[in-house]
Amino acid sequence: MRSHIRLWTIGLAVLGLAACDRPMARRDADTLARADRPVEQRAANTGSAADNTGVNTRDRAQGAVTPMDQSNQDHDLALTRQIRQAITDNDSLSTEAQNVKVITQNGVVVLRGPVENAGEKATIVAIASRTAGVSRVDDQLEVAGD
Repeated sequence: MRSHIRLWTIGLAVLGLAACDRPMARRDADTLARADRPVEQRAANTGSAADNTGVNTRDRAQGAVTPMDQSNQDHDLALTRQIRQAITDNDSLSTEAQNVKVITQNGVVVLRGPVENAGEKATIVAIASRTAGVSRVDDQLEVAGD
């Protein structure tokens, strides 16, 4: 039994060393070289900032509602769950629209994130508005291209 374990250990060691001798592909080396740079520098080197840089900046603004503001009250959690389920069950919505943020505090639902068109925006707002127990819907959805 011990000889089998030794053979497996030696075999794995040989395979590991063989993999170390493999030359690294150019794209792998570039990826590793970029990975340890600051985010701003990586974005600058690719020619454009990340798509959501402006959104992330806005989310840091005082008073901006983020998913971290989701209430832990059972009623609010149930509302968020019902709205999220209705949105994801709607096959007419794009993947982007199905991933909007739904944040509930004391019966007030905040909808945030990008959607592809005004129709998707209206559909999501209608889903949230007709959910029993919602006192108000704060529509902060963004239509792509606007």
